[in-house]
Amino acid sequence: MAAAVLLVVAGCTGDSAAPTTSSTTPSTSTTEPTTSSTTTTATTSTTDPLSDVEAEVEAAYLRSYEVFVECYRTLPDCDPNEVFPEVYAPPTLAAQILGVLQTKDEGLVYGPPEDPDHARTEVFEIRVDDDSTMAVVTYCTFAADQEYSVNANGDRTQTDDNGSVLVEWGDAAMLLGDDGVWRLSEFVDETGEVVEFPLDELDQRLSEGKLCGGLLDG
Repeated sequence: MAAAVLLVVAGCTGDSAAPTTSSTTPSTSTTEPTTSSTTTTATTSTTDPLSDVEAEVEAAYLRSYEVFVECYRTLPDCDPNEVFPEVYAPPTLAAQILGVLQTKDEGLVYGPPEDPDHARTEVFEIRVDDDSTMAVVTYCTFAADQEYSVNANGDRTQTDDNGSVLVEWGDAAMLLGDDGVWRLSEFVDETGEVVEFPLDELDQRLSEGKLCGGLLDG
């Protein structure tokens, strides 16, 4: 299925301690991924400003999405062993590296969709624990990147495009490393779902403001 690999659900899942403080933000990452440092500036809500820690967590989560997408879009050149430790921690680090290596072995590469609205991630809530070393990010991600197979002569052939977008939502656990950098450690089990929407239905939902915020209502 085109673009399925670009869902963050590829990471490991597991239980995570529930932090006690929370803040909500509608931040979105829609721009083309870059290879800048982890200190990406986070967008904050004007009605419910983020604390400094929450802003750092949000920026780290959005950065993990950018690095993930950039790696798949620059295959086969991307080395996940080099770029993923910047934004991922165990146990999901190993799973994300393995996913890229398997994709390389299959001779697949990816490119962005025609409509950038169909490939992005949004943050809806950040919950930080009392000592500010663990956090949970509630996210929603659209995966619509186009998938291509690389032929023996180097030509690229687009795989079957079924005119749909995968939408995933759930919780991601973040850990503060000894180096002071927040990294995504795992996707919390049983907190979300993955649904495939036809493009016409997706666009209708977007126009009604149901994605991602109203996704669970639909």
